[in-house]
Amino acid sequence: MNPKFFVWLFILCILVSLIPQAFVQGASGNRSGVRISIGGIILQVVTIVIFVVLFAEYVIRYVRKHLASKPLQTRTKPFIAFLFASTISILICCIFRIDELRDDYETPLIRNEAAFMTLKST
Repeated sequence: MNPKFFVWLFILCILVSLIPQAFVQGASGNRSGVRISIGGIILQVVTIVIFVVLFAEYVIRYVRKHLASKPLQTRTKPFIAFLFASTISILICCIFRIDELRDDYETPLIRNEAAFMTLKST
């Protein structure tokens, strides 16, 4: 697959996962709306995991191939580290959201204010 299509593939997958969530976001008490929202979040989690795996593979291959001749620039290392950290934070927030919605807004997790504030601020 041509590498420039990866960006468009991931953008399309994220949009497909976010659109159903946006339409049913305010549908509290509507079980089918919650299921659609959970399905969108699960698709988002799968997309993010695939992205992390492919990006990690790319970084590992690049480092192995170019480390001796062309090492990573000083400012590239923090960029890659923060990209991974932010992506993992979003992944954790999505997993929290799935668990939060699994019983239709009635889970104890949805009432855990500390977890909610910590994870929703990411």
